[in-house]
Amino acid sequence: MKRILCSLAAVILGMSVSFAQCGNVIESTHETLVVTSNGNFVTTSGSGTDCLDLDKDGVPNAKDKCPDLAGVLENGGCPADADQDGIYDSEDTCPQLAGVKENMGCPADTDKDGVYDADDSCPQVAGVKDNMGCPADSDKDGVYDIDDKCPQLAGLKELAGCPSDKDGDGVYDSMDKCPDVAGLMENKGCPNVNETTKKALTKALYGVQFETGSAIIKKTSYTTLDAVVKAMKEDSSFDISINGHTDNTGNYDKNVALSKARAQATKDYLVSKGIDPARIISVQGFGPDKPVADNATPEGRTKNRRVEFVVSY
Repeated sequence: MKRILCSLAAVILGMSVSFAQCGNVIESTHETLVVTSNGNFVTTSGSGTDCLDLDKDGVPNAKDKCPDLAGVLENGGCPADADQDGIYDSEDTCPQLAGVKENMGCPADTDKDGVYDADDSCPQVAGVKDNMGCPADSDKDGVYDIDDKCPQLAGLKELAGCPSDKDGDGVYDSMDKCPDVAGLMENKGCPNVNETTKKALTKALYGVQFETGSAIIKKTSYTTLDAVVKAMKEDSSFDISINGHTDNTGNYDKNVALSKARAQATKDYLVSKGIDPARIISVQGFGPDKPVADNATPEGRTKNRRVEFVVSY
């Protein structure tokens, strides 16, 4: 294509230059003057427009998608955008993660909890990273801590995050040995033993008799022990420990061994009548070590020779 040339003489900034204008490019023998979009003149060295590079980024204007912004060749002359999200790295808080302008180049985080929506199980509710962007739930029961009255115990939504307590006694069912009957915390949710059970155990305290110097239960004591069996079968909420005791008459070591043998004989009788062995937690013999009366009198020694039932839940 033929170029239309007009010869003119002018003095620009104190320098005499001859130039020709074609479109918006004015060519001279020493410099190229370019008229920018805002009407300003910019000079570039050379005698042609093929290598014109207004932003000095090494990308010719003809190939530069951002001719007024210094950039990189890999991004067509525009500033670097490693994650290709349209936000230049210099302005991108997350230059390696494609994001959105509203979050300064980082992935969207609607609830502003620091967990990006793509990884956030609760993108509309601010939460914590440990719970995948949902509010904290320490006991993992599905009830957030902020709404959970028992945040350290897994519970039910209908109970505000607390465990079930059917009998309303303050002892959760999972720890309540009597979940259908209101009881006491110290009894693991069970009520105190009833009067019938108390009487049976109290009578057995001094009513179980043994043959002299042995662990053989006298037949006259069977009725007393049968009352204990009946009470335990009627109320399965409690367990017992059986402790044997003697007075201080005779050899100490023999008394300890005898008291243990008598406690064991008592357990054997109860088990033979259908009591679950697991309900008899322990069998011990204390000999003369735990008197309840004065061994100096016959009456006192009689009280000290006993088999004791200790109730537990």
